[in-house]
Parts: sequence; structure tokens; C-alpha cells
Amino acid sequence: MISYLSRKLAGYVVKNDETADYEVIQYGFELLLQEYITLIAALALSIPFGLFLSVLLAILVFSPCRVIMGGAHAQTRLICISTYFVLIYGSCIGARFITLPLFAYIALYIVCIILAIAYVPADTQEMPYIGDKTKRKLFACACLTVYYAIALLIRGRFPSYAVIIALLTTIVAVFTHPIIYRLYGCEKSSEAL
Repeated sequence: MISYLSRKLAGYVVKNDETADYEVIQYGFELLLQEYITLIAALALSIPFGLFLSVLLAILVFSPCRVIMGGAHAQTRLICISTYFVLIYGSCIGARFITLPLFAYIALYIVCIILAIAYVPADTQEMPYIGDKTKRKLFACACLTVYYAIALLIRGRFPSYAVIIALLTTIVAVFTHPIIYRLYGCEKSSEAL
């Protein structure tokens, strides 16, 4: 179904723009449709479990951090989607049982900043980062600072939401580490040179 829709959409684009590359456009539509379906499924599945707000927060934290920081990518779409669901739902469910003291937030923040400075932008051979790497590192550190500031501000009133923020930002930062690249069987673009 996704393949069919992406072929139809790509055919429409190519028909109206002769310079468009059909295969690239079709692949882009396929990824976009898969992302929308995954997002809708994650949110829809959260409703019967009473996790809608937690899952929404998790997505709003995880997705921008992942885009900004990068990190290892799974070899298959199935592994990618499975990892995504485990991380999103694992952090939401885990946050109901975990209480982090102030020093834990500070320690996790420091670890995240160190990983961001050391490894961001964490790109891959398939998606190399072309921009200014120093600006990307600063942007990642700013993003982490904002998320941890929010977590610290809300931890008294909404402790589970603060834990979700801390867990997912830390997980995204860890995904920039070379060990995770090896576990996922991918290489940074700089390693391929």
C-alpha cells in the first residue's frame, strides 16, 4: 500500500516536473508515508493505555533531538520502527516507576553535553552532514540545555514528564557514540573517508 501510494505520488510529481528524479521522489514519499503511519500508530496505541500525553511529549522530545544530533541508524525499517516504539514506550512506562534526584539530572545533562561535543553531528555514510559542524554542536548543546532546563522546572509538579525528557535526551546522545554505530552496523560519513 505504501509502495503503491508513493509510486502514484512520485508519478504525479515527475509528470508535472520533467527535471524530477522518479526514484528519488518515490523513495522520499515512501519514507514520508512510513513516518506518518509510525507517528499516528504511536499516538493511537497510547490512548487505550492512558499514555497519550506521555507519548506525545516523548515524540516531541525525541524527534527534534534526533534530527539535531543525528546518530546511528538501523539497517532495516523493521528494526528502526521497533527501536522507536521500544524507546518511546519504554521511556513513558519507565518514567512512571523511576524518580530521579536532582544530581541525576545534572549528571545526565553533563554526559549528554560531553557526547554532543565529542560526536555531533553524528551522521552516516548514507546521510552525511554537510554544514558547519561547530554550529551543529552548539545547536545540539543549546537543545539539550533547553530540554534539561524544562525537565528541572517541571520535575516537582510533573516528575514522570521530567524523567521522559531526561531519558530520551540521554538516549539520543548515546546514539551518537561510536559503540552504538558498531552495534547497528553503520558508519559515520567521516569514517568512510
